[in-house]
Order: sequence, then structure tokens, then C-alpha cells
Amino acid sequence: MIIHEYVCLPPFPSSSPANITKRQAGCLIDAECEQNEWCANNRCELVCDSNMDCESWSRDGYCHAQSQTGVCRFHSALAFNPVTGESELRHGGKSKGTYCEKTHQCAPHLYCHTNNKCKDPCSYVKCTSSGLKGVVVSRKTQSVQASDKYRCTVKNYVLSCI
Repeated sequence: MIIHEYVCLPPFPSSSPANITKRQAGCLIDAECEQNEWCANNRCELVCDSNMDCESWSRDGYCHAQSQTGVCRFHSALAFNPVTGESELRHGGKSKGTYCEKTHQCAPHLYCHTNNKCKDPCSYVKCTSSGLKGVVVSRKTQSVQASDKYRCTVKNYVLSCI
């Protein structure tokens, strides 16, 4: 019996259909989850609660859920616009190896490393699948193997494993 187009009754006959949420009902594909979640082990899980690591290798990196996939963004690449009330991307043009203080000073495919040099962030991470979509982890993480299925890419200061 289908309650909504995305939720089926669980195998517990005592459960009230009115109290079932997407997260509790389980999933088979990402489309059955919210935009900031993905389907993992038949459960909708928050993308950024997974083992996404955008912080250990970057001073201003953070995980952001984008279309049911985790990506790494950089705080200093964004600036708040008081007129529009939204954050806007700032672009720099410094090349790899040049001095920087903030990520937005570097070219959009680089970030400002803790040594104050514009660097390729893909050289500090590896993409793994862990049965899910591409997940970013630090290259120093020994317990997780890199995936041949996903590769690191950076565009407009957004790092993802595709």
C-alpha cells in the first residue's frame, strides 16, 4: 500500500501511516530522499554526516550537500552581498604555487593551503566510493582505499568526486 508516491508502509503493522517520514521509511534510490540526503544501506542519510572530509586538509573547507551528493566548498571563496542577501562567489587569478591568504585569491580550480600557497586541492584528497557516490577523504586516511570509479574535480572552488 502506498501512502505517498515516495513512501511505502514499513513491515510493522502497528505503525501509523501518518507518522512515517521519508527518513524512517527507507529508500532504494537517492530520488526517494531529500536534496541534502542520499540513499545508503536502504536509509536516507544526510550527505554531510557521512565520512566526507572537507576540513582536515583545508583551513576553510566545509561539506555542502548538492543534489544528493557531497561536495567540498571553501568559506573564503564566498562573500555576503547585503543588497541581495545572498552569498556570492569571489574569483581570484593567482596561479599554483603563488602566495595567498584566502582561497578566493587563487584561480577557481585551486585553494589557499595552510602554507599560504595556491594549491590543487585534489592533490590532498582521494575519492572513494564506500558503496556510495564519490566521497572525499584526506590522502592521509589509510583505512580507506581510493576508488577507480570516481575522480577528483574542482570547478569554481567546488571540489567533488565524479
